[in-house]
Amino acid sequence: MNMRPIVLMAAVALGGCASVDIPTGAWTLRAPDGSESAVEVSALREKEYFLRAPGRTFGGAYLYRDKELSITKPDNPRMSGYVWKLKSKGELVLVEEPAVPVSGVRLTSAKLEKDRNSDD
Repeated sequence: MNMRPIVLMAAVALGGCASVDIPTGAWTLRAPDGSESAVEVSALREKEYFLRAPGRTFGGAYLYRDKELSITKPDNPRMSGYVWKLKSKGELVLVEEPAVPVSGVRLTSAKLEKDRNSDD
């Protein structure tokens, strides 16, 4: 009996199990001061994401749980404490961040919005 088709079907089935709670691709940060910048969201593993945010302090690996995206491994080890709340499939709002003396900037209430032309 040839087991190859069964192994292939199992691999496809298991690969399809990972659900994407946060859309991946290009997002735009809309800061409270009105500035905007590009952010790239990538899936690492199930419920784990990476936010690439050049020039911003919140870049790093995040864990998604209970409609919140919490930083687990920041690009800069001093920048722990970021938490984004999922408002809709394409919108996150920053609800927690490090103290201003550590980050040098206040972003609480900033929004991340999924770019409509970006693939999911």
